[in-house]
Amino acid sequence: MPPVNAGTAAPDSGTGSIAANDGDGDLHGEQSKLVAISDEAPNVDRALATSRPATADGAGGGDDVSPRLRRRLLEIKKRGLEVEEQMLALEQRRLRWAAADAEARREEDAELEKMRVENGVARAENARLWRRLLRRRRERELGVGGVRSNKCRDGAAAMEGEEKSVP
Repeated sequence: MPPVNAGTAAPDSGTGSIAANDGDGDLHGEQSKLVAISDEAPNVDRALATSRPATADGAGGGDDVSPRLRRRLLEIKKRGLEVEEQMLALEQRRLRWAAADAEARREEDAELEKMRVENGVARAENARLWRRLLRRRRERELGVGGVRSNKCRDGAAAMEGEEKSVP
């Protein structure tokens, strides 16, 4: 039997194929799933290179990463860090804006509450003034209370011997 690559499953022993790779990238078979094959399995070519990509820090497949590839990987990593820093800066700016909006809303709510209180005080003062005005008018019409009508004042002044003012 020919050596089997780690991505392709070998035919099972008499139960039919688990999955077969016909080269088009799709697995075909009863269960159609990849099967992990360890290095100890028979018919596995142990000379195959690992399929993990090389990284800039030396982890991964090849130890002989070209300087050009290493520079490129470092550039990508640096660009990724720059993008992450930009995203963090945008998030911080968004949070500052949200805090400023919340503060503006609190100030506006405080101003509205102050206006409501002032309006309530003004309404109460207005109602008090109207009640006093109506009470005085009623007393004037009835001629009772501490407030005398103009007729009463004029009459009281005449009785006391004072002259009436002529308009």
